[in-house]
Amino acid sequence: MAGARTPISLLILIIWLSLPLLAQEIVLKGRVVDPQGNDLPKASVRVVDRDRVLGQTTTGADGRFQIELFSAGQFVVKVDASGFRPVEQPVSATRGGTAEVTVKMTELSSRMETVTVTADVNAMFEVK
Repeated sequence: MAGARTPISLLILIIWLSLPLLAQEIVLKGRVVDPQGNDLPKASVRVVDRDRVLGQTTTGADGRFQIELFSAGQFVVKVDASGFRPVEQPVSATRGGTAEVTVKMTELSSRMETVTVTADVNAMFEVK
């Protein structure tokens, strides 16, 4: 009977020791910069696996971001920043590690806005 407890005790010990490895988070840290390398605050950052968003955040005043992931793999970081075209960049994240990425926004947005101003000439001058 005592011999049967040894394999069970060993199995429990192995499972107990491996739990911290299973619970390790993956942290994706990064920075978003403009073409000159200046920090870009308030940029929207999403980590996507196929069409599923795994995490999202907004960059701080220093252009930095951090997103916690719950699985390792190959992902795409999608960044939108005001005045720039969206950028997609592949990233690899491994279990128990911290992946770091710098995303450089390279192209200015081609969006143009038009403002039309009209005035009523008669309202500007009083006719007497």
